[in-house]
Amino acid sequence: AEFFPGLPQQPTAMSDTESASIKVGMRMRPLVKHEKGQQPCMSISGQQIDIIHANLSAEDQEQYEGQGPFAFDIVMDSSDKSSPDFVDNNKCYELMGKPLVEQVWQGYNACLFCYGQTGTGKTATMMGYDDLGPGLLPRMLGDMCAKADEMRKQGCKVTLTVSMLEVYNDDINDLLVERDKWSKVNVKTRVLPSGVIVQGACERQVSTADECIKIMDEGTERKTIAATKMNPQSSRGHTVFKLTVEKSGGADARKLKSE
Repeated sequence: AEFFPGLPQQPTAMSDTESASIKVGMRMRPLVKHEKGQQPCMSISGQQIDIIHANLSAEDQEQYEGQGPFAFDIVMDSSDKSSPDFVDNNKCYELMGKPLVEQVWQGYNACLFCYGQTGTGKTATMMGYDDLGPGLLPRMLGDMCAKADEMRKQGCKVTLTVSMLEVYNDDINDLLVERDKWSKVNVKTRVLPSGVIVQGACERQVSTADECIKIMDEGTERKTIAATKMNPQSSRGHTVFKLTVEKSGGADARKLKSE
């Protein structure tokens, strides 16, 4: 997962936030059912992962000879619950999600990007499952909505707006619009010096995390999926869920707009 805090809408001190604009984390999932009995091929030491060459096939040993270790900003071991270093979804949020929420409320744009081939645990990390607890996105939305409520009680005007898109085969589909109406929706992107903007997408105002989750569930039902060898319900496109925060008033009378 990576995050990309952008430029602040207003000059903002970053003394209490991470100074790096990009931070890369790696999360190692446990073996899944069809992998049981196999030997692990990766090991973790501090903020590095390395290849266990002895556990590779002769062909793979030749292919990966001399490769590793690989360093990351944050390495999370979620492969063994009995390990004292085990990272559950809550710890993953503390490491990768919470810093983004804090930066958004300081006026920075932020992006959490989860990358990996099908079956590597992206959904488990981003959305969560019943046995794992909520993932990064529900936790982030929960904290964003709680902070918005807190600021409203302090006399601020705060609005939260969401949109949800799918990028599939070079097309942009609006997941908040019925699939049979996609051909009538004209979602466009424009590249500006300040970044990429999206025009024409459906937007909805929200107040609570539950409202956000319901909208995500609605959009998920419209995603393009297909079966793969690793996942019978694999998403074939890339989903983008955006929350826009606008704040004004309050004791500091400061205006803020972040995404």
